[in-house]
Amino acid sequence: MYFGGGLVPTYIVVKNIGLMNRPIVICILGALSMFNIIIARTYFETNIPAGLQESAEIDGANQAQTFFRIILPLSKPIIAVLALYAFVGQWNSYFNALMYLNNAQYYPLQLVLRTILITAQSLQNSQTVVSIENLNEMAQQQKLADMIKYGVIVVSTAPLLIIFPLMLRRNSPFWKAGALILAASMLMAGCGDESSAPESSAPAEVTTDSDGREMVGNVYKEGLPIVKEPVTLTTVISTSVYVTGQVSEMEMWKIMEDETNIHIEIQEQIPSTDYTDKVNLMIQGGTVPDIFTNSIGEITSKYYNTGLFTLLDDLIEEWSPSYSKILEDPTIKANIMAVDGHIYATPFYEIAPWLDVTNELFVNTEWLDAVGMEMPTTMDEFYNVLVAFRDQDPNGNGLQDELPMVLRMKRGDNMLLPFFANFGLPIDQNYAILDGK
Repeated sequence: MYFGGGLVPTYIVVKNIGLMNRPIVICILGALSMFNIIIARTYFETNIPAGLQESAEIDGANQAQTFFRIILPLSKPIIAVLALYAFVGQWNSYFNALMYLNNAQYYPLQLVLRTILITAQSLQNSQTVVSIENLNEMAQQQKLADMIKYGVIVVSTAPLLIIFPLMLRRNSPFWKAGALILAASMLMAGCGDESSAPESSAPAEVTTDSDGREMVGNVYKEGLPIVKEPVTLTTVISTSVYVTGQVSEMEMWKIMEDETNIHIEIQEQIPSTDYTDKVNLMIQGGTVPDIFTNSIGEITSKYYNTGLFTLLDDLIEEWSPSYSKILEDPTIKANIMAVDGHIYATPFYEIAPWLDVTNELFVNTEWLDAVGMEMPTTMDEFYNVLVAFRDQDPNGNGLQDELPMVLRMKRGDNMLLPFFANFGLPIDQNYAILDGK
């Protein structure tokens, strides 16, 4: 077979046999290159005399002995060429790792370098010119991005610059070491790249449980927990390239499960830079979760009428009074509706900025212990904690030099947004501070 089965079938096979997120899959996928086999066979046929093979057979050698003891020792040039092909392919490879590895600890160097470049580019593009100081900062960001790019170029090319001269200098004492490296890379060649909208269901019968709470099936009409019997839902999530740990181990997910009685099983934790590609691949392969926690307009608009996504119109109206009120704004509703006039995804903060929950506050628990206070749960408690941080010397150096709270006041950071809702204000990015107000 001179060609592969295709990306989607390969993805399905890898997932079904349990090789996802296992480094060995990168070595297995391309363990045999038909292109290299054809090159090697052609070399054997045209450069190894047939008489040598006949002589070996007359002397009693079998095919394996003939190949390893006669043909291979005479084929060092083609072995070096194929080893070089394999090494270059391995060194430049990142796509298979991108598709099949989710744990950043398993990423090969090229994927790490790709992530660094994308991150540097994102930092550069995130700047907005609002002042001379900001312009200077943008220039520094551009300089840093260029330095990172040039550093990546050096790191990615240095091994090739070292190995190529070693191969060319056959009489050098280092030639054998270079040949061994290339032979090893050849053995690891596998590490290289070679309808209509669905109808909403009819409303179910409303019942009452022993506590007097109204239910529809297993779902409570109001309050927490959301369901009576535990439910497990699967999802894939998009994370920042800076996130290296497992999101499922974060305290937030445990609290949500305890309060709702719903367990969210995170099947894959996908870097945001690769989310769209991987989700498209999952959909094509028919291996979709119950929920996509990061909806993308491109994906929703592409598959809205395939039956893949559930209609949310009636569900929002029946179960989500807060969303229903938000959707009274015709601009917001028009932005989240598909071309068929239905809703398949809930709005994100680009459309509804008051739903922004991406800014988190961190409290120094060592300082909390030092001032003898508990984690604040109200704005008044939070204020008292800040006063204690300021006045009670929690760092223990004998000086009143603590800054109780630090915020980055720069356009785009929005570090004050988490406080707006506590004062009845919309979480809107368009604000300004004048005379301390």
